[in-house]
Amino acid sequence: MRGGRARANRTTRAAALLCVLASLLSGCLPASPPLPPKRTLVSTPQSAYLPIPTWQTPPEEETEPEADAQEAQGQASDRTTTDELLAQLDALRARMAREAEELNALLEEGRSEERRLQEELVKVLDRDAAQEEALHGAQTEGDLAASLARAQDALRAQEEAIRLQREALEAQERQIQGQIEQRLDAHAQAQNSLAATLSTDAPVQGEVVGLSLTNLRAGATYEVTASHLEGGVTLFEQGDRLIGIVEVVPESSAGAHTLTVYETQGGQRRVALELPYTIAAVTFTRQDLTVSGELSSIATAENYAHDNRAIGAAKANTYPAPLWQGRFMQPTEGRVSTEYGQARYTNGTFSSRHSAIDIAAAEGTPVYAAANGRVVLAEELIVSGKTVILDHGMWLFTTYSHLSEIAVAVGENADMGALIGAVGATGYATGPHLHYAASIKAARVNPDLLRERDPLG
Repeated sequence: MRGGRARANRTTRAAALLCVLASLLSGCLPASPPLPPKRTLVSTPQSAYLPIPTWQTPPEEETEPEADAQEAQGQASDRTTTDELLAQLDALRARMAREAEELNALLEEGRSEERRLQEELVKVLDRDAAQEEALHGAQTEGDLAASLARAQDALRAQEEAIRLQREALEAQERQIQGQIEQRLDAHAQAQNSLAATLSTDAPVQGEVVGLSLTNLRAGATYEVTASHLEGGVTLFEQGDRLIGIVEVVPESSAGAHTLTVYETQGGQRRVALELPYTIAAVTFTRQDLTVSGELSSIATAENYAHDNRAIGAAKANTYPAPLWQGRFMQPTEGRVSTEYGQARYTNGTFSSRHSAIDIAAAEGTPVYAAANGRVVLAEELIVSGKTVILDHGMWLFTTYSHLSEIAVAVGENADMGALIGAVGATGYATGPHLHYAASIKAARVNPDLLRERDPLG
């Protein structure tokens, strides 16, 4: 049985060798895509002939001791067939030698084809060797079935591992997608949520603070309060935002405070935003004045009430938008004789806190509008003397008092730097000077700070 297998192998191998050599001579070897060589082949130099492979007859396998005479006769017949095949092989080798020169010329034109043929030959031989080795290694059909079953089990295990890995990747992808959506939602919410900015979060006593609200919700209304103020902050529409001015006066308590923004929509009022700010204290100085009895007779409560009624009527309305642009200018040339916030003592008695700045100058010195505005008062008052008040919009007013002349009329527009009057000493005044004041509604703020920064920031 084993001898018969060896005989069949020799016969099959010899026939295969003849087929390969015949294919090399006739060029009929089927084309196949090149594969990486599994054994080293030496490329034929251009000047050499086509290498003639030498073949070795595989060693005879041992026959079983119990081979009968009939099997021995079959072996003799096989050897005769083998000898004939070897003779044919020798003839083919001679023919290959005769045609080597012609083949070398062909190889010179197409060395890539030679490499492909050699690789194909190697593949065929390797496949035969692998099949023979596999056949010899498998003892029974049961071994083959077991190997196949193991291979199938390994394949199923690999498929299961791939499935689990795919599920893990899909779960990770869903998690990443969820994180991306959360970030996009947070970004969109941040873009659409109410935002508030202050021109400064550390104002000093006497300063004004600009407020801006953006990202307003459609259909909502807004209110703003500041913890240092008794009333709220008036808001004005400017495009797609709301703006306002927060006044800080000398009486405002220094320290930490909170600005609160309320939003009302659908009948529901809620705190939409809170902004912290800190008021810095200012040390105000003292001023002592000596006033004659005749001059003091002007500064009566009745006269102050008269002036305040006229001033209050002038400031009853405001333009609902900023008329000024940028910082304010000093309205006249001269020396600041009395600073904002000074505690004034008249004839040794506290009379008031100075709510403006006094600029001492020669009588007749021109007085100009500190910023663009609209004239809302231009008349002579009892205590304030000849006075001009400009409305700059958003409840911001400037007042020019004790003038010797008035150069404008109520209802006129006065651009920044426009002549509005001249320095004088009318009303309750000890000498020629300009009493220059600024206010948000009735709250007096430091007009000198308007020269340092735009009220809205």
